Amino acid sequence: MAAQLLVLADILGSDRVFVSIYENGSTDRTKAILRELRNTLGILAIPHEIVTDSKPRKASDHRIEYMAELRNRALDPLYRQALRYNRVVFLNDVFFCLPDIFELLHQSRVHSAHLTCAEDFETQHGALAFYDTWVSRDILGHAFKSRYQEIAQDGNALVSQLYNRPFQVQCCWNGLAVIDARVFEGPAAIRFRRSAPKECSASECSLLCNDLWAAGYKRAVVVPRQHAIN
Repeated sequence: MAAQLLVLADILGSDRVFVSIYENGSTDRTKAILRELRNTLGILAIPHEIVTDSKPRKASDHRIEYMAELRNRALDPLYRQALRYNRVVFLNDVFFCLPDIFELLHQSRVHSAHLTCAEDFETQHGALAFYDTWVSRDILGHAFKSRYQEIAQDGNALVSQLYNRPFQVQCCWNGLAVIDARVFEGPAAIRFRRSAPKECSASECSLLCNDLWAAGYKRAVVVPRQHAIN
């Protein structure tokens, strides 16, 4: 992942990229790897903010509230209004290839999308299965299915999936998302959050989609050709 990020920054240009990473609670070599990455970014003069934290997750912490806080910490440079960028490329812990990010950035521009997602997969019984069924919803509001060619109930989505064409959805995340940076700026900046008392329980990414729609950011697009692997 670090190697791909460095190549991405080199191709786009250091004056057009900011790398923001927030890590906490790791018990492996993650902190050491991030220190090496921080040093490399400094040598290459690529703007960055890499925060490593030893604060563990408490047993009493609400999982979604905790995850929302982590994602918001990664977005701190935007929330502080210290940066002005067009798009945020948000990565989960997935394997990805550099062309996938460029294609998502391209499709985000072509469709003037506020949220553009790849499709993420895992292996089930020797075959690839769509992973993020908890968050992804087709334009009819139905959850995605794990089977690749039967991924949605929306007919337009099914045809688009078959021919590898981007299609409109109500919500997506799928491990790799490109987001219009404007949604995180200004006094009405959207933040990741947990469900309010009278809301149905949902992922912080699902709630982000709902908040985007409520704020008028309704162009959410899935790009079937671009894959991320869990």
